[in-house]
Amino acid sequence: MAACAARLAVVDDEIRLQIHRYPLTRYLQRQWVSVGFRQVGNSIVPIASLDPKAPRWLWDEYLLRGGINLIVGAKGVGKTSLVCWLAARASLGVERFGGTPLRVFIDTQEDDPEVVLRPRIEAAGADLSMIETRRPGEPPWKFPRDVDALT
Repeated sequence: MAACAARLAVVDDEIRLQIHRYPLTRYLQRQWVSVGFRQVGNSIVPIASLDPKAPRWLWDEYLLRGGINLIVGAKGVGKTSLVCWLAARASLGVERFGGTPLRVFIDTQEDDPEVVLRPRIEAAGADLSMIETRRPGEPPWKFPRDVDALT
């Protein structure tokens, strides 16, 4: 228990060091705060002033609706196949995903959109008009740098 507490203290100290080393610039302080990719204001507020809200799930306790969901795992374990299946179901508006067709954005760090994503999504029976990805040949998206493009 003491070793665990000591490790946490080291992490806390490192976080404090980084915060003091890189204080917020005026530019960053003026930037809008993003929640679900929409502008909510120009100020920082105490967390105690916020009312807690239940998450809106696309798939109960697995996929957040209106947010960024990451599928992470070793290469070759089926991440892309799972994502293509999920995207197809969401694009068609199947009951499990709320019954209304949804727009889906997919980015992958491993697979070419034309060679891998398009054929797999099509094979999964998706409504292709509801699914978007990065332009072929463009580098994979990087967050938070590219988050504004999702609005």
